[in-house]
Amino acid sequence: MIDRPGDDEAARLLGVLDRELATPSTVDIQRAMVVGGRLRRTRRVAGYGMVAAAVSVALAGASVLVTSDRPVDRRGAAPASSAPSSGSPPATVASFGPPPTRPGACTVSRLSVPGEQQSVYVYGADPTGRYLVGTGSTADAKRTVFVWDGGQPIVVPLTGADPKLADMTTAGVGVGSAWGFRGPGSKFRPIPYLYQGGKITELTGVANGFADAINGNGVVVGSEDPTTPHAVVWRSSTQRGELLPEPSGTTNSNAVDVDEDGTIVGNVVNGARATPYVWLPDGTHHALPIDKDSSGQVYGIRGGWVIGTITAAGGTRQAVRWNLRTGDFRPLPMNGRPNAVNAHGWVTGTDAQGRAIVVIGDSLQVLSLPDLEYHKSGEQTNMPMTISDDGRTIGGQAFDREGLMRGVVWRCS
Repeated sequence: MIDRPGDDEAARLLGVLDRELATPSTVDIQRAMVVGGRLRRTRRVAGYGMVAAAVSVALAGASVLVTSDRPVDRRGAAPASSAPSSGSPPATVASFGPPPTRPGACTVSRLSVPGEQQSVYVYGADPTGRYLVGTGSTADAKRTVFVWDGGQPIVVPLTGADPKLADMTTAGVGVGSAWGFRGPGSKFRPIPYLYQGGKITELTGVANGFADAINGNGVVVGSEDPTTPHAVVWRSSTQRGELLPEPSGTTNSNAVDVDEDGTIVGNVVNGARATPYVWLPDGTHHALPIDKDSSGQVYGIRGGWVIGTITAAGGTRQAVRWNLRTGDFRPLPMNGRPNAVNAHGWVTGTDAQGRAIVVIGDSLQVLSLPDLEYHKSGEQTNMPMTISDDGRTIGGQAFDREGLMRGVVWRCS
């Protein structure tokens, strides 16, 4: 269920923070120039730190121009919710069964792709790990969108610039976006899409935007307007998108993920400060607790577990995990941002040595995942981007010996 090597520490510049990390794209760099500096990814892992620094500077010094012709009802500047900042639990919490046991061993293998794909990336997965979604790029930069069903690739008929699916349900329904034109005389813009039954349909209600996550009930979240983004929810695939309420003073926002009970998480920006934010099913909404001198971002939610990062005033960044049910808050033993969380609070990411890892449950035990073919300490050469609820299937990408990025799946027993 980000940027998936590039850092999206303020990716989708000025507030749209993509849910994926470590997936470079030359098309994204071109897009960043088109929309006034939106930067999501870089070409190689070595650029990771430079991107983080560049985007952080841009965020801190941003001057935001808000357009008046919003494609969906802005509903005014909503006041901040009266919910306590310590974190209210969701209205309901889905039952995901008992937590799985720690895996004994894991193996890694390349995902199959047709043709001569020079680079392959995984963006998301369904909660069981049956479906993985991602893209492949050829030497001439032609992009193909894939769904892997049990490891077998299916080509998705999503075209346009930078096409991708970002998330998938257990029923095989996915969401994503691509850049293109809508009719004669229209502007080049991102368009949100739904994938179902092998077909692509456009999500309605926003003139331009991104669909980044979907839950099992068909609730879709994302953002609209790539230059001055704001958080959007589609209550179903047949309903028009609507903007989510924001606290007073918000200049930009996004919604990055939605839990099974309808809890939505995202980020709001007020001036130079980004804050993790929660919209609860009962209609209340509030910030997640962070120090007043820090900034923070969230990247995902599952079973009430929220993952994100907190950046201190001095620039130090820490991966963290919140539990909305209990109010528990934990720093995570990983380097950079966490990439995915499952229903039991298991989190994927990378350690300080550049190894792919899973941080397990309340104990925060670290399970190291095997490298594909190549490893270099301090670099993100093996990147786990998804994790199934049973903790046994993990999707991501890794460099091979030739320096090409390959889509991979770790299977644990």
